Amino acid sequence: MPYTFFTVGKDSSVTVGNTSTLVLAANQDRVFARLTNDSDEVIYLKFGNPAVMNEGIRLEKATDPNNFLEINSINLYTGSIYAICTSGSKKLLVSENAPSASISSSSSSSSSSSCSSSSSSSSSSSMSSSCSSSSSCSSSCSSSCSSSCSSSCSSSCSSSSSCSSSSSCSSSCSSSSSCSSSCSSSSSSSGSCPCGTLEEANTGAKAPTSEGVIWNNWYQAENVYVDDESYAWATKGDAQDYGTFNFGVSGSARIKGIVVSVKGYRVQAGDSTMAIQLSWNGGTNKTTAKNVTISGGGVQATHTVGGEWDNWGHIWSDSELSNANFWAGFTADGNEGDDYRINYITITVYYQYCSSSSSSSCSSSFSSSCSSSSSSSSSSSESNSSYSSSSSSSSTV
Repeated sequence: MPYTFFTVGKDSSVTVGNTSTLVLAANQDRVFARLTNDSDEVIYLKFGNPAVMNEGIRLEKATDPNNFLEINSINLYTGSIYAICTSGSKKLLVSENAPSASISSSSSSSSSSSCSSSSSSSSSSSMSSSCSSSSSCSSSCSSSCSSSCSSSCSSSCSSSSSCSSSSSCSSSCSSSSSCSSSCSSSSSSSGSCPCGTLEEANTGAKAPTSEGVIWNNWYQAENVYVDDESYAWATKGDAQDYGTFNFGVSGSARIKGIVVSVKGYRVQAGDSTMAIQLSWNGGTNKTTAKNVTISGGGVQATHTVGGEWDNWGHIWSDSELSNANFWAGFTADGNEGDDYRINYITITVYYQYCSSSSSSSCSSSFSSSCSSSSSSSSSSSESNSSYSSSSSSSSTV
């Protein structure tokens, strides 16, 4: 069985110009990357397209804690990344990890993407071994089998030259039983599904249905729930929050980006802006504010901020998008005496998920989700390194 090891120390320093600069080439084997602004001015990143000032992902200057972006198994992106800054000649530190060569273990195992019946006895083995000085790893296996046998393993060998599975099993399975191996699969960290197909999806534009948990300063704030001729009223500095968007994102989803849409106008002539912040814990912690345009002169228009690949500087989980946790705050900018009329607010969440293949009995998940059959043998898989997600970058549109 091949065991995958990962390179470390693929670190470099890239000089970012005042025109779009390629800072990280596309790499389908990427499992982790970190881009850190080591300069005295803001750097903007763009995924897959040339970077543009004041668009995409914003990395604050080196003295700010929001000066880096981390890409890992939760928000994995394997395409090219571009950067730009105002004056040019600014340093961006880039680290990237990808799988290196594999070493085959001495154990003999076979697996397939779908479960097949086995008339011979199969094993249910649970293996958790950490080897520092030994030359091999072995597992002891005991099982009671009725209709299926499952093998799960998590092995870590640092200095051993090989890892073999030595199992002594006592189990009897009928010909209708199948053996499934639950593994922490490397494919879940490479932008593909361990089983099934990677699908793109979004929630559609969702309007709020509640308001005023922390900020409640707009007049008739509930009028933004429906796109009609009723308006919420606000003046400069007035802040209002909204919640209960009913996104309905499944637990196996990987969140890509969030788009906020605001329909309304400024009574006075000239366009202005409104600051928007998002929260994953009911408003306790918030993203860095993004500014959305509000058209002036009493002319109603719809403007958006964010993007399909813009996570607002936070690695989102599905639970953080629940009605209990997700929160959006809006603060009117402009000049003293400015009047705003806001008609309609919506938020769209973009995400990916794994759809199960009909030919395989798989649990479709990015975290740990491979169900494969083994024929009269114990199948083991080396787990990939798990990286913590702590990106705090933000973008301004």
